[in-house]
Amino acid sequence: RRDATQLMVDRENDSFDIQVGPRNAGFHTPGFDPDLESIHAEAELRRLLYVAATRAEDWLILPHFLAQRRAESTFAAFLEEPLQTADPRHLLELDPDQFDSFKPATPQPALVAHESIIDAWQSRRAATLAVGAVDIITRAPSQHGSDKEKAEREAGAADDDEDDAAPPEYIPPASARAQALKRGNAIHRALALADLSDPAKTANIAQRVAEEYELDPTEFENEIHRALNTDLLGRAAQADQRHFELPLVRAANGADAAQTTITEGVADLVFHEPDGWVVVDFKSDRSRDRERDRRYADQVRTYATMLTAAGQTVKEAWLLYTHTGAAEQAPLTQPQPETAQ
Repeated sequence: RRDATQLMVDRENDSFDIQVGPRNAGFHTPGFDPDLESIHAEAELRRLLYVAATRAEDWLILPHFLAQRRAESTFAAFLEEPLQTADPRHLLELDPDQFDSFKPATPQPALVAHESIIDAWQSRRAATLAVGAVDIITRAPSQHGSDKEKAEREAGAADDDEDDAAPPEYIPPASARAQALKRGNAIHRALALADLSDPAKTANIAQRVAEEYELDPTEFENEIHRALNTDLLGRAAQADQRHFELPLVRAANGADAAQTTITEGVADLVFHEPDGWVVVDFKSDRSRDRERDRRYADQVRTYATMLTAAGQTVKEAWLLYTHTGAAEQAPLTQPQPETAQ
């Protein structure tokens, strides 16, 4: 009978097979749930597809075959709906006969989350804070100069005559400040992602960043182009080492060791030449004034000091004004105040 237990002996190969139950019944482990097993198998297949797809750096090539009947749990079935709803700007469909003549456009690299570069900085900062100081003051290089000015203004306010007082500093409306901040963040991000040896690739990145920040793409790309065409970034392109958005932390104890001042910040660009490091700070201001330029010089000089404290030789510090493409070197030592003759 078909559902009987059968013993089949293969004398030629010295083996035998045992059939238990009907041929179409299958053989399962007790407690086996075929439906649950099917769900697990599909989940594993989707995981494999995710792992394979996310390894692509520039282009992800997906073979696509048309068939009258397609199994539900296949890579092609999983991708069918996402491909139909994908942004056509990021999707290219090719006939296999066109492979030999096809020349892909400039690949669009992923825009790395700007915040991800801070991870190492936060780790070093936490280690510095763990020294157990009684009193900790945390400051950023951008504060240098402004703290001193504030104290001087407060101390001298009572002695100033009304007629001799300087006019109040112009503060732009909140909307203008927000727009300037957004534009500055976009410029820093585009330059951090820039490929200094590939202008076409960098132009593509600039367009995508401008789109993300809702800025005029032509104006934005021109500003990035001006910065990249400076002699300063030309030197960076030829450097043996360069780091965009380099986190820096420095701790200094007071004379009585009861207070620790922690200076922390992120240098926009640091590149190495045979005789030392060059520190560059990007500035996106549309207008300039002498006092602000002085504070900016203090800021980039502080970055240089922090890198020197880490045991590195710093040869130069620069400010790069992206709106005009002007690059100005800041002295590594604090200039002495001018004295009246």
